[in-house]
Amino acid sequence: MKRITIDTTAWQRACHYFAVSSLCGFKQRESEGMWHEIQSLVVSVPLTEAAEAVLERRGISHEHWRAALHSALRHSGALEPDDRVLALGDGDYPPVLAQVPGAPRFLFVHGRLELLDGRPALAVVGTREPTDAGRRRARKLGYLLAKLGIVVVSGLARGIDGEAHRGALAIGGDTVAVLGTPLSRTYPQEHAALQVQIGTVGALVSQFHPAAGIKRHFFPMRNATMSGLCLGTVVVEASETSGALIQARQCLQQGRKLFIPQSALDNPRLTWPKRFLSQGAHAFREIDDLMRVLAAEGLVEASGEPADYASPAHVVSLDVR
Repeated sequence: MKRITIDTTAWQRACHYFAVSSLCGFKQRESEGMWHEIQSLVVSVPLTEAAEAVLERRGISHEHWRAALHSALRHSGALEPDDRVLALGDGDYPPVLAQVPGAPRFLFVHGRLELLDGRPALAVVGTREPTDAGRRRARKLGYLLAKLGIVVVSGLARGIDGEAHRGALAIGGDTVAVLGTPLSRTYPQEHAALQVQIGTVGALVSQFHPAAGIKRHFFPMRNATMSGLCLGTVVVEASETSGALIQARQCLQQGRKLFIPQSALDNPRLTWPKRFLSQGAHAFREIDDLMRVLAAEGLVEASGEPADYASPAHVVSLDVR
């Protein structure tokens, strides 16, 4: 087994939380309720009498608890020696995400932890089946945001996500992939090399314990975390049923900025862009439109005078003809 140098206290707490979650069928509300009652009692082996009493009241035998905890603990070998476990409430937990109600109790991070310490970050998301124009817009947006010093955050999915990551990497910028799987898994498999590259020069983030596997409902949970890590979300291209719209809703619920390119608003086949615009989203045609919204609220600093963002030399259209 690999030697693990992670914070053993945080890792132990994460394993206990995973055991609770697995015994609750990975249902977040039930897991949180049980964890709230039991967290101060279970981080010990063997269990205290008080902890056993709580488990018994919930119909969980000591044997089932030990099996769930053993499953969690034995997956330490799936972590890399330099992986980090961040616990909500600890000083190294991302401060922007910590402000969000329902923020994940634990994060598993591989790569540059400093990219999560409050630096300006934007999520760039969209459909897994984009048009060629959508691919170019996503890659260009990733490139331009990274050039401005913004951390480009996306979900490593096919289509728009992958292009946004590649755009940031093309200029040597900073990018973070928020995974819908544990760090030790790759999905989709075709992005294995991209995941390794981001983990080497940027950061990989997952809220899922290495023993969790891959489950369909993890991906909407990942979207809420991705939104919470960022100042805002850009939905580059999406159908009416795209999973990216889940993040758009979560973004507004979290009080973050939602950006919709004019190309989506001009598409007569789509109703979601105008619906979100009426709920407080911001339309943009050029990257300066987006940056002005962030700068006006003090979320980013202009490089020099505020007028720099409006300077003709900085105006770059995202429209692709």
